[in-house]
Amino acid sequence: EADRRHFDPDATPHHHIICSICRRIEDISEELPQMTGLPGSVKNRYRLTGYSVEFHGVCKDCERK
Repeated sequence: EADRRHFDPDATPHHHIICSICRRIEDISEELPQMTGLPGSVKNRYRLTGYSVEFHGVCKDCERK
């Protein structure tokens, strides 16, 4: 949800997985393959300062319900 607020106490670079049902958020600290760069459609309009990856799925608790 675009208006959902989440305070992340882990300030180190990492990614997240979010349950689509209960909205549980878990950190993913393993390294993921790096992007090769910004798409041409935006790279001339932005100076990249960072990025994050967000995965969506259904957690095992919600899957059992």
